[in-house]
Amino acid sequence: MKHTEVKQQPLSLYLEVCSETEEPRLPLHTSITLFLLSYCECSSFKVFLVFTKPASSQSLKSQLAECLDVSDMQLEDLPQLVKGCRLPAALDETGGFAGQGWRWS
Repeated sequence: MKHTEVKQQPLSLYLEVCSETEEPRLPLHTSITLFLLSYCECSSFKVFLVFTKPASSQSLKSQLAECLDVSDMQLEDLPQLVKGCRLPAALDETGGFAGQGWRWS
């Protein structure tokens, strides 16, 4: 029997970045999530760091593992489904929630 590997699209994971001051920082729940993804060498997620103010993750690069696929995103650019809930949030390739237990705002 031949084993064929199915290539799945990564889930989209949206994580919060606090930018109350000039310098953006990672909240504890975002830091823990990024650590676990890095530690487990998980490539199942495309990670989006969500900024509430115009900024980028450039100043956070030293805190991010190189093995993670991380992009910046502004709050207003979030998918509509994600805008309606508190972060973190994960969407599957169809744009539906991946998982359960989401906290609605």
